[in-house]
Amino acid sequence: MSKPPKSKIAIVLFIISVFFAFGTAFAIYKFVQTPGDTQQGTLLKITVLGLVRYSGIATLITFVSGYVIQMISDIRWKLFEGDADNA
Repeated sequence: MSKPPKSKIAIVLFIISVFFAFGTAFAIYKFVQTPGDTQQGTLLKITVLGLVRYSGIATLITFVSGYVIQMISDIRWKLFEGDADNA
């Protein structure tokens, strides 16, 4: 039996998760570079930490969604199209 094809939707979700990961890394960089010794700097650091949290969660959810879609695609291929190769 040949290998199941990659799901296009899963590939797009993996690419989107990479962009979210870069956004998370950039937000961490901005957090480190921002001075926190003033009131505005402290408020900016709090805002950036919220951005890190939400972009990290978005990265994780997008990656897991792509992985689940790929698993469903593999199972579907093995159940329906995979048997046609053996016949």
